[in-house]
Amino acid sequence: MAHSTGSDDSSCQGFSLTQQEISMASYEYNSSDNQFLYFSYLHDEDHHEYDDDEQTAYKRALKEFSQLPPPLGLKITMTPEMLQSTRTSQVAANNKVEKLKAVQFPMNMLKIGYFKIEAKYPYELVAKCYYARQKLMWEILHDGLKYKIEIHCQNISAIRAVIEENSHGILEIELDKVPSFFREIDPKPKKHTMWTISHDFTDGQASEYRRHYLQFPPGVLDQHYMKLLQSNNRLLELSRKTFPSSYSAYFNSHIDQGTTQFSFGHDLHAIACPYSLML
Repeated sequence: MAHSTGSDDSSCQGFSLTQQEISMASYEYNSSDNQFLYFSYLHDEDHHEYDDDEQTAYKRALKEFSQLPPPLGLKITMTPEMLQSTRTSQVAANNKVEKLKAVQFPMNMLKIGYFKIEAKYPYELVAKCYYARQKLMWEILHDGLKYKIEIHCQNISAIRAVIEENSHGILEIELDKVPSFFREIDPKPKKHTMWTISHDFTDGQASEYRRHYLQFPPGVLDQHYMKLLQSNNRLLELSRKTFPSSYSAYFNSHIDQGTTQFSFGHDLHAIACPYSLML
């Protein structure tokens, strides 16, 4: 199928030709396969070179393709809205992330500095992940009341997990800000927990010591840790870096100066003495 210049619009089948000679290579359409076997873009015989960037070239190619005479006599018009919709759909497909719900799961032990508490019964110690709100919480059930430590993910400066088959899962985090403390008020069965701000019930350890150490039953931490990293690119990057990120184990560097200087990898958990909740 060849086109020549002229004033008869019908003979051009919708083309608006310039004074330059323009030709188009023929293409074939196989109705049984409903597929194009071959086509080529409009080509200027003077062979002008284009210095377009990738986006401009992409738009030009789509425009030229839309001008090809379609097989069933239908005219394809690529509007800016269609182009934008195509790009938006592609971006959405590439960036699709599973919608994650808040979860809670039991832990065996929580250590912060010299403070240590172990679960004697299931769900006495619970870790909670609020993916949408980007928060972590350590919840403690003591004498029928709940206490919790609340951590904003943006305040995590280092994170590390040890996950091995048939072994306890270990999660360690390092903070650059003191977490928040809450206690339950007016507990009622089958009702949502009501919280109020509390003092630091870890004998002050969570207000001084930057590193938290959590131990979980085998197989419990695995999927939740992966989802946490999936929901937060910053934590994902931190998980690939050295833990801890700072020489100081304390929020107040002056505390370090008044104690024995330890190596970069020092962990006070090795000499931790259990503290009871200071309620």
